[in-house]
Amino acid sequence: MKRLYFDTPRSFTEYFNERTKEITDHIFNCVREGIEEKKKNILLFEVEVEGNEYMFDISLPKKEWVKALEGCLAHYEELNAEDECIDTYLLMQKLKS
Repeated sequence: MKRLYFDTPRSFTEYFNERTKEITDHIFNCVREGIEEKKKNILLFEVEVEGNEYMFDISLPKKEWVKALEGCLAHYEELNAEDECIDTYLLMQKLKS
């Protein structure tokens, strides 16, 4: 789980629209850990926005893990990150079996 703090709601939106390798790596690692720990749900992010008294959790149920990994794989392909592509593909196969 990664804790994120934003000064405005717009900065939150911009952060996730950037689609950085850091976010992709984090999602991949959370899914991998979820599989290893036999979880049914994983917490990806805790988000806090300045001026808001609440903290928001972004989680992912197990039924969505393959879809999340497909997104990771597509992003890794765009980045020509071959090792990450292989690792992601193998993790997807593990989930599907």
